[in-house]
Amino acid sequence: MPTVLSTQLSDTPDADSYGEVRFSVTDAVNNRPINNASIRISNIDTPETALYTLTTNPEGLSDTIPLEAPPVTFSLTPGSTQPYSEYIFTIRADGYEPVVINGAEILSTVTALQAVRMIPIA
Repeated sequence: MPTVLSTQLSDTPDADSYGEVRFSVTDAVNNRPINNASIRISNIDTPETALYTLTTNPEGLSDTIPLEAPPVTFSLTPGSTQPYSEYIFTIRADGYEPVVINGAEILSTVTALQAVRMIPIA
């Protein structure tokens, strides 16, 4: 999958059925940002298929990307319909233990900042 450079939610068709996510990746010991961390995003229902592959910048941040989510009205009305989509985030960086976040919840019209603290390999 290509690296996503930049996408804004307002550029996404039917924006009320998308949320956004951005990653902040830091060293768990010294809290320094991790440059060039690789982030793989897949849907929880199809974990073998990468939807996006991102890379962090020198500040440890990724681009903000849109992810499909149920319409915002599902969040506003109580009921049995799940108001969010679930994703798997796999983060890797040289010299660090991989991090897997399974079941990350994305709500439509919301931008999530996913903080990731990576443990150095001894």
